[in-house]
Amino acid sequence: MHLVNRTTSFSRVVALTLVLVLAERWQLVTFLAPKNATPLLFIVSGLWLALMLASIVGLFQHQRWGVWSLIALVPVSTILHGIPLIPFATAAFPLEMRPFVMTAANILVLLVALVLHKAQAKSPARESLITT
Repeated sequence: MHLVNRTTSFSRVVALTLVLVLAERWQLVTFLAPKNATPLLFIVSGLWLALMLASIVGLFQHQRWGVWSLIALVPVSTILHGIPLIPFATAAFPLEMRPFVMTAANILVLLVALVLHKAQAKSPARESLITT
C-alpha cells in the first residue's frame, strides 16, 4: 500500500509540472485558431495540447493511459515543437545550448514516465482493479 501512495504522489507531481509547462507555453493554444496558423501547425498544436491534457488528467487520476500519453507527448514536444517538458528548463542557458538542454530535459521526463509505468505495473491496487 505504501508503494501505491508514493507512486500516486509522484504521478501528481509530474502532472503539476506539466500544468506549469502548459501555463508557460500557453501561446501554442493560439495556433488552434485556424486563422492564425497553417493546417499543419494547427494539427501539431492540437495533438500537443490533446496529449498534454490527457497526460495531466491521467496522471492526476493515476491511470495507465496518463503515463502512455506522457510517453507519446515526449517525442511530439521534442521533435515537432521543441518544448522542454520541465518548466523554465532552458531559460538559464545561452541560445546555442537550449536545444541540448531541452532534449536532455525531455529524456529525463521520458525516464520518469517509464519509472511510473513500471511502478503502476507492480502496484497491487492496479492488479485488483484489473481482475475485478
